[in-house]
Amino acid sequence: MRRPADTDTARRRERGYREAMARAGLDVRESWLGFGTPTIVGGRLATRSLLERASVDRPTGLFTASLLGAIGVLAELRDAGMAVPADISVIAFNDHELAEHLDPPLTTVRMPNFRMGEEAVRLLLEAIEGEAGRDEMIDDAPQVIVRRSTASPEELPRPAAIR
Repeated sequence: MRRPADTDTARRRERGYREAMARAGLDVRESWLGFGTPTIVGGRLATRSLLERASVDRPTGLFTASLLGAIGVLAELRDAGMAVPADISVIAFNDHELAEHLDPPLTTVRMPNFRMGEEAVRLLLEAIEGEAGRDEMIDDAPQVIVRRSTASPEELPRPAAIR
């Protein structure tokens, strides 16, 4: 699930996804891309739509832009009779301690939030002092926190259709 590309973050994440797919020699299947709000309901609706569009030929994993969206994804997959990660893997942006307590524990991407907050405060103080506002990119690399919601698709049997 992804948010509509109406923010810089959403546009950069989509561009990164497309570039990574191209580098891997893989086609981007537009039917596998879903839009939704970063909420539990948004995750459920985007997943339901994806499952309807990609019935048999579905992806081996879903990547969502928010933790709340991922909770909705997990709930919708469970309601569809699918097991995570046996039938499909799930990963989400923005790690939180809650992720390790989900069923299954959710693989996440941990962003350098503390450092981003420090930079935001610095920019705010500069703006208060009269300096022109500007965008600032944080170069700290995100970390993938692997938990049990992901598995290699080669290791798992793929059912022919959704149960």
